[in-house]
Amino acid sequence: MFKRLFYLTACSLLFVALTFFNYTSPFNGLNKEVIFYKGGGGSLAKEVTGKFNFLGSLGESTTLSIEETKALFESLSAKVMFIEEVEGTKNYYCYTNSLKNGVVLKNEKVNLHFSLSNGKITVGTPLIFGSF
Repeated sequence: MFKRLFYLTACSLLFVALTFFNYTSPFNGLNKEVIFYKGGGGSLAKEVTGKFNFLGSLGESTTLSIEETKALFESLSAKVMFIEEVEGTKNYYCYTNSLKNGVVLKNEKVNLHFSLSNGKITVGTPLIFGSF
């Protein structure tokens, strides 16, 4: 009985660990500084900057060139769900099956956000937090 319970617990822990650690950032391989958002959402989120994914992050964002943005969009097979323009900043809210999770905005599930402002492109998952 003890042996069976031990194996069941070990298998459960292995499943949880594999699920938790099995995340690949869409920004891997770009050699860019990435801002990871940890903790609570909104004003409770804490920013951590690095070049690798921090476990337990709520989202992440970085700045890309137009070429890097096009390549990322194509590599993820992303689809633009809707576009908003506010005070000269154009936002593209997208969805891709390549990324986990997402949020619902305007009745659309989105998990990839591109923002173009003053010639700068910021991209985030699922959304860009803070200023862009």
